[in-house]
Amino acid sequence: MSSQRVSEPYKTITRICNTEGFETDNIYNLVLSFFKTHKRLRWAKKVNPISDRTSEPVQCEELRQEFRLAMSTDDRKVHESFIWKLFSSGWDDTQIQIVLDEISDFQDVGKTYRKIITEAFLSEDNVSGKELYKECQLGKTAFFNKRKEALCLFGITMWLYVRDKNKVESLGA
Repeated sequence: MSSQRVSEPYKTITRICNTEGFETDNIYNLVLSFFKTHKRLRWAKKVNPISDRTSEPVQCEELRQEFRLAMSTDDRKVHESFIWKLFSSGWDDTQIQIVLDEISDFQDVGKTYRKIITEAFLSEDNVSGKELYKECQLGKTAFFNKRKEALCLFGITMWLYVRDKNKVESLGA
């Protein structure tokens, strides 16, 4: 969100991220990589990318530490390492849907955020950006701003979910 006017939802998301000690750009890049990897693996194999686990389940505290590190940097290698550990921990579409349910009620834009994430990253159909921003009744610039907001909110909501010890312990089960 460069020099243009920053939306109220983005200001709120930024405040939440800053309260947790993270920068929105780092979260955006991590979550974008997460969804691109998820989509590539999922639809290339036509399976849940998590179901082909080859490593031991990751311990909860280790996962939280890796997540905090990944959210705190823009280092692609750190992001990739975390994403694979998350996949091997048992993180799957169920948890993604839980996070999407949480963001759906965010201010007056939650449903739009959910639609953007679902259509752009979770759908088997390859919906073009142009089709999606028309479907969302947004201009191109507004769409990409909303996509960034959606991914940042997804990331910080995912962090809050994983940070909660009771919820994260069920991931490896």
